[in-house]
Amino acid sequence: VTIEAQAPMAQKQSLIKSSTQVWLIPGKPIAGDGVIIEVGGFGVDVLMPQTHESIKLNGSSVLVPIKANMVMM
Repeated sequence: VTIEAQAPMAQKQSLIKSSTQVWLIPGKPIAGDGVIIEVGGFGVDVLMPQTHESIKLNGSSVLVPIKANMVMM
């Protein structure tokens, strides 16, 4: 059996899919901790600059302040 999980559902831009395969035998319980699926990475929600904002270049280098909320998956 292939078991898949997608996370996080609240942040579609950070959506990642993980899967694992296990053998299931009828009448025999799954031993140990059951089925564990690890979802790696971070969920990133950019707070500043906002999506609709544009950045004007006034020379060769520009400092752009970035504010984000990051959560481990």
